[in-house]
Amino acid sequence: MAITAETRTAIIQLVVTAYDAAPGTTLLTELVAIVDGGGSLADVATNLTTRTEWTSKYPSFQTSGEFGAEWLGALVPEASAETLAAGVTTVEGLIAGGSTFAEIIIAAQGFLADLPTTDAAFGTSAANFANKVTVATYQTITLEEAGSGSLAGVTSDVTTVATVNAAAAAVATAVAATTAALTTGVDALTGTAGADSFIAVAPTAATTTINAGDNLKGGDGTDTLTITASTVGGSTLGNGVSTTSIESLSINSVTATSLDGSLMTGVADVFNNGSLGALTITGLTAIPNVHLVGTSADTTVTMSALATLSTTDAMTVALSGSATAANANLTAQGIETFNVLASVASGSAATSQTLTSSTAATLAITGDASTNISINLGGAGATAALIGTVTGNEAANTTTVTADTADFLTVDLKGG
Repeated sequence: MAITAETRTAIIQLVVTAYDAAPGTTLLTELVAIVDGGGSLADVATNLTTRTEWTSKYPSFQTSGEFGAEWLGALVPEASAETLAAGVTTVEGLIAGGSTFAEIIIAAQGFLADLPTTDAAFGTSAANFANKVTVATYQTITLEEAGSGSLAGVTSDVTTVATVNAAAAAVATAVAATTAALTTGVDALTGTAGADSFIAVAPTAATTTINAGDNLKGGDGTDTLTITASTVGGSTLGNGVSTTSIESLSINSVTATSLDGSLMTGVADVFNNGSLGALTITGLTAIPNVHLVGTSADTTVTMSALATLSTTDAMTVALSGSATAANANLTAQGIETFNVLASVASGSAATSQTLTSSTAATLAITGDASTNISINLGGAGATAALIGTVTGNEAANTTTVTADTADFLTVDLKGG
């Protein structure tokens, strides 16, 4: 026999009553088969209360009072303390009188399902139950989630239904990220809607896997092109390589390396990730955030003239353990403001991270890590309207500032 919508809803209500969860398609299919085979809702309740999901949550060594307090606390969490206490007493009486767990959840399901949400004493609990059943139905029937679904966050407030459903839908539609390795030939690779990774290496000039003609498309999600360049004697990479919708470049430069980014559109973040050799990236069409991670090598980021045409261009520089072994310089010409985010101590008592731009006027340090930064604010005196400014975070900052004698300079390192 085919299941009816009413019976299916009753089964979902029983699962919510027993497990405080959505059944998911796997369990619902099994429970529907019980009814289709001639069984009753009582048989469904018996199945639910003899499964591992039930016995592991409500073990046999619990007293009837302990069971009642735990089960009702999940089933009607918004009930008053007095109502919960009365409910526990009722459960204890039913068990003492010989009622099975299956009979108890059948009675509770019928009571909450039939109770008006306007009831003075139990209306809130009825609304909570109705909203949970709505969410459980959405996860199981609409999204067709196979496993048990959480009802966390669902209350008697009907607006929580939309919130929890939206979160469940976002998880259901999330696309798994892929990882694609470039080859020594010409590659045409397309990512998914997830956060995809494209991996390239340059162990020698003859075996590099990032080559002219490579065409990489990231798609949706925040995608990353990771390059490890270890060619002895340095290398120039990326000529004729085009990327689209790949938002992050992460480069480990073992020896001095230059990367041509002129055909790489949509790059928002550049990571110098542990480089030992100097790294130069040229031709970017927009100002990226620059992340200096565990490197004491110099970094140069060059943007097109159009990208830095403004007199108020800003670059975020994320420092995470940079310039700790030696002095290091980040050069980004055309930048007026360096916004430094320090997450791991960078620079030391003997070394500093230098920030270089001939138009630099402002240095702003945030984050919670200490820094040793050097900067020339010579650009601050370019016009009478430009005033050099340095602000620090609450950590220990050593800041060396060079400025023309005619420059105006405001400094606030905020202690530390």
